[in-house]
Amino acid sequence: MNFKKLIFLFTLALATISCSSDDDGPGPYVFSNANLSGNYKTTLLTSDIEETYTVNGTEVKSVTKVVGDTFQMTTVFGADGSYSASGQYRIETKVTTAGNTNTTSEIILVDDEGAYSISPDKKRLTITIDGDAETFDVSLFNETKLNLKKEVNETIDDIPTVGTFKVNYERI
Repeated sequence: MNFKKLIFLFTLALATISCSSDDDGPGPYVFSNANLSGNYKTTLLTSDIEETYTVNGTEVKSVTKVVGDTFQMTTVFGADGSYSASGQYRIETKVTTAGNTNTTSEIILVDDEGAYSISPDKKRLTITIDGDAETFDVSLFNETKLNLKKEVNETIDDIPTVGTFKVNYERI
């Protein structure tokens, strides 16, 4: 009887030890230049912007919603920090001010080259083109996807502005 219990306990201990390393799985995908480098296609582009104007002492809110579609673009992040984006996409812009809505649509042509830098500890990506830098929070990064988000809450040209911008990429 003791022998059977001993074999049972040994088998249980062995199973526990061998299973624990299988359950760990791979660690998180590290946000680094090496892991980011590659070609990506854009899968989502949106922005929501709210501006508050003062007209004759009265506040007037203007809400702008931008949605991109029909993406025919390639974005390349090089392991050396180089950045390029080329192609085209369509955006629909809907501006609502004082209850009136105006909708426009246009094709955007892209041919950009620049550089990027990352802040792995804060999960931020800064893209610089022609000296202009934009910093985005990385909301998702894995082997196949990169999702960027930027929130703005500042005064631009004396107009209080709040906005959220999102761009999602998928590795190709």
